Amino acid sequence: MSNFEKLYNRFSKGKIISPELKPLLEEFYRAYTSKEFNRNKTKDAIINLMTFLSGQEGRIRDNLVFVSLFTAIDDDWEISDSYEQIPEDYLEILGYIEGSLDDTIDNPDIAENFGGLPEQILEKARELK
Repeated sequence: MSNFEKLYNRFSKGKIISPELKPLLEEFYRAYTSKEFNRNKTKDAIINLMTFLSGQEGRIRDNLVFVSLFTAIDDDWEISDSYEQIPEDYLEILGYIEGSLDDTIDNPDIAENFGGLPEQILEKARELK
């Protein structure tokens, strides 16, 4: 079982997560944990994930909380060797996701104030170089 599968299974227990989320989150995870960081691949993964989470089917509490939690456990991600090669603006995206994406449903004003609404993160991702 891959590290992604272990983390996904561990943190998805008891949550009702859209089945469409898993491949998008895996693409996102693999982009960030790749031994050679690829800006275009990572940017596309962020855009795909945030597009889904911004839409009607993806914008549900369990999806948002799960993605926020999943990104917050980056100590368990396999990025220790590649962390230093990730550009600062891509690390900032992780910060927005883990910091306030989970507030989107219950506290949208807080999420918006901290730039953590999915559409705000999507806009930031589109501006990445």
